[in-house]
Amino acid sequence: MPDSILNVIPNFLLSLPQRKPAYMHFLSIGFLTFAVISAITPGPNNVMVLASGANFGFQKSLPHIWGVSLGFAFMVAVFGLGGGVIFTRWPIFYTLLRYGGALYLLWLAWKIANAHPHFENAPTSSTPISFIQAVLYQWVNPKAIIMAVAATTLYVPLAHYYLILPIMITAYTIITFFCLCSWAYGGTIIQKLLQNSFHYRVFNIAMGILLVLSLYPLLTE
Repeated sequence: MPDSILNVIPNFLLSLPQRKPAYMHFLSIGFLTFAVISAITPGPNNVMVLASGANFGFQKSLPHIWGVSLGFAFMVAVFGLGGGVIFTRWPIFYTLLRYGGALYLLWLAWKIANAHPHFENAPTSSTPISFIQAVLYQWVNPKAIIMAVAATTLYVPLAHYYLILPIMITAYTIITFFCLCSWAYGGTIIQKLLQNSFHYRVFNIAMGILLVLSLYPLLTE
């Protein structure tokens, strides 16, 4: 091996401890706070998962939770790789998604408000939201779109963009999953308080109303 290479290798190895990994700049208190707040605060996904936990239990709500977590992560990936440019070039697409999502959310609110109570060993026409439904819903969820665009534009440094983006996607998947699990678990606690059909009826109507109210800050920004 030439002496020049032997001289370069020790110098390179000595320089490694001095280099601060790019992910250390990214995994800052600012981003983690933003991610947790955007995932844990009340919104369409959280309200629907809470209602699912109360009506169907934690286990049957897991496909819904995974659908939201992975669906949102996929959205962050698409926007991070340039998909969000369509909204800056053609704002009409964002407007269509925003109000189309609002109409779909109103329909979901009506479905939740009119859902039949689910009891163990009792027949019911209501079913939990599936994995695929939860994934697809993210593309008409105004809050999810706003958060994905904000995250990829505010918290990913250009110098390490394609290194940081996968870390962001992984971090968001984990944070979203556990935040939604806490909402679903909260639903199971509420489930123990719902003793009869009337209690379930009142709860589901309240969840439908909350889902409608969650639209207000998203549509007035």
